[in-house]
Amino acid sequence: MWARPMDRDVQVLLGLSLATLALRAVYALRHRDTARILAILGREDDRERPRYYRARDGVFAPLPFLWCWLDLVLLLDLGASLDRWPVWGVVMVVAAGRMRALQEIGHNAVHCALCRSRRWQWFLSNVFFQFPLMKRDMHSRFITHVKEHHRSPNKPDKDPNLKRIIEGGMRPGISPLEFYLRLLYPLTPHGLWVNLRTSLVNSTKGNVSWRAAVTRVISVAALWSALGWAGGAFGLLVGFLVPLFTLYPLYSWISILVEHRWFCSDEGAAGRWQMECVNCRPTAFPGLSGWLIGALIFPLSDKYHLAHSLYPYVRWDYLPAIDVHLRKTDRYYPVYRSEGLLFPRGPVPAAVSELKHRLTAQPATDLAPWAPRFAVVKVRRPPSLDRSHS
Repeated sequence: MWARPMDRDVQVLLGLSLATLALRAVYALRHRDTARILAILGREDDRERPRYYRARDGVFAPLPFLWCWLDLVLLLDLGASLDRWPVWGVVMVVAAGRMRALQEIGHNAVHCALCRSRRWQWFLSNVFFQFPLMKRDMHSRFITHVKEHHRSPNKPDKDPNLKRIIEGGMRPGISPLEFYLRLLYPLTPHGLWVNLRTSLVNSTKGNVSWRAAVTRVISVAALWSALGWAGGAFGLLVGFLVPLFTLYPLYSWISILVEHRWFCSDEGAAGRWQMECVNCRPTAFPGLSGWLIGALIFPLSDKYHLAHSLYPYVRWDYLPAIDVHLRKTDRYYPVYRSEGLLFPRGPVPAAVSELKHRLTAQPATDLAPWAPRFAVVKVRRPPSLDRSHS
């Protein structure tokens, strides 16, 4: 390891801190109009969508991407300044959370939630998330996420997220121990290999045009160089590349498991609204541990994923208010709510404990009729499924 002049480090850290706080303040002032959003929302009426945008939204659209990258530069500079292994450990944990934030900002962009211009926000997401984090371009993300996942959530042979979960070993009939071990699937040798192989394929073949390929090269060179300037080669490796292939995929994996009620039955749902409320859930993560879970794994919109599924074009800033409103006013929205991540604290299940019960219980309860064909062993189903929330 190596040391640098302390005066330089203090000045850089202070400057980066002020810059990232200033960008957040400007953005918060811009999007503080929660009451306006609640007033214009139509449950399923896309005619309300044009009224959601405001003039000059495109000017503010780059700010969230910029402050996340300033956070990453700040983290690597802090790691290089203090230069201790415990500090680098914290840097890796927090940097992976900043990658999740970039992913969620790009998630908003793929739904055109940042501004009116799809081309502009897709370009921003390519430059600041898809390309530097070795993902396919936004055109491909739109196909897999919007056209395939959002139109067929939790549907076998249609939902790519369900396919990913099954390939990760989350299937009906596993034991409780197997379930908890598979929560760590991205850190297993097979999970690490899949992530590395996918990243290499994405970076070489995941470009819709030669212009996208050129933009990818420029984006990676510029942003990785900024991280190298802040943390040196060692910081770039330990503070960015290591979490990119380990902790960030783990956070993303946990998020996918939590976002929907996988393998459940929605046969009785009437219409899209009720179908979304059955296949998803409003989540809550209370206490200090909940704050950490939110900051690292669900930093923006994914902890309000049901609200997002119902209003996919709405920016993350407004989802907390929508969540509170629907919990109080809608008959379907709060039925399958959860509190906490792993273990229930009362009668309401935790987000992951519900999935654990569905996959490990014998006989299996609340399974969709198609779910047993993906089971690792023959799953016994009760004579009649109890669709009530427990």
